[in-house]
Amino acid sequence: MNDALWAWARIPRCFRSILYGIPLPLSVVLITRNASAQLPECLASVAFADEVVVVDSGSSDGSAEVALRYGARVVTKEWLGFGRQKQFAFEQAAPVPGCG
Repeated sequence: MNDALWAWARIPRCFRSILYGIPLPLSVVLITRNASAQLPECLASVAFADEVVVVDSGSSDGSAEVALRYGARVVTKEWLGFGRQKQFAFEQAAPVPGCG
């Protein structure tokens, strides 16, 4: 197998569409707690994304409501620790088509 064919075979099928100029959907995932002051600017800066998921860990300042106003999907989850919370948030995003 030549090098170019070998390299092509290593690209997961679900990502090959990028090489054909077919864009994949983009999901933005945020974890928050009491971030209502920062959310408007942050969410406005990712308005181009196909999906915005905000995982809130019990805010008392209206963060979830701000996120909803900007069109984000809000999931509430108690704080699991930074790494586990980010992993949980990542798992809430829509799967890449064709990747499972």
